[in-house]
Amino acid sequence: MRAGFDQETEDLYMPSRWVQRMSGDAALLEYARWTKNESDKARALPSARLGIQAGEGKVDLYNENGKSGKLVVFISGGYWVFGSGEESSWTVLPLVEAGHTVAVIHYDRAPKANMTKIVRQAEFGLDWIIKFAMARNLNIWLSGHSAGGQLCAMLLSSPWFEGLSRRAQETVQGVIHLSGVFDLEPIKRTSVNFDLNLSRVEVKKFSPLSTENLLRICKYKHIQHHQLVGEFDSPVFHQQAQQYRDALGVRGCVSSLTIMDHMDHFNLALNLSYSYTTSTSKFLQLLKEENTATIKSRL
Repeated sequence: MRAGFDQETEDLYMPSRWVQRMSGDAALLEYARWTKNESDKARALPSARLGIQAGEGKVDLYNENGKSGKLVVFISGGYWVFGSGEESSWTVLPLVEAGHTVAVIHYDRAPKANMTKIVRQAEFGLDWIIKFAMARNLNIWLSGHSAGGQLCAMLLSSPWFEGLSRRAQETVQGVIHLSGVFDLEPIKRTSVNFDLNLSRVEVKKFSPLSTENLLRICKYKHIQHHQLVGEFDSPVFHQQAQQYRDALGVRGCVSSLTIMDHMDHFNLALNLSYSYTTSTSKFLQLLKEENTATIKSRL
């Protein structure tokens, strides 16, 4: 076994090992099939604009003439290793049905790309989305599953976002994390790092829970931070979500954590494919919430 690998950490950070409704292997197979099939349905929509080049990044755009006034961004997970941008549109259909414009950010997976490149590609994608939203007077909500949650957090914690105009920053109103990863240090001790090959510098720079990143993201008090975690997810995903919620809250950010009954790491996100599920109902409810600090600033 490779140096630095720890079996106990591996067991805790492999969410398939905590699924109760089926075997772990079956859950992974279901996830792979579901994300592809539901993404294919979304990508077949007449309103889809696919593969928009955004500098070093790439974006898929759906329902660009949506009537809700909101643009919902989604970033998929797969531990920065598995999946692809083409299989990341499974949350699109219910959001389009609700009147939202939706954008899916692509990124290359490891080992083709390291964490530094992955975050940079996501920044290029969001930069394009922000410019599009500003031209249409749309408010942006970010959302991400698992590793996609870490990327959402890093987009808002980055020197790139800090360097945007105030108007561009205020275009982003909130973020919804679905079982996000906020501390990369344990990931170095798992099999994920065989491909990701995180450096010490990357662990500190790209961990949303690092002090530097928390200080930076909490400059933007208008942004809401919401987290959804499945009841049957691994204890470490619950722990990281709690730590991130608390760290944001103590610094004055609007932050919440909801434990979703009967959900695990996978069906929490997969159920966003359908409008009638509890995952989708909660997600749409959060999109309607207004930050009281933002309301006061308009008065």
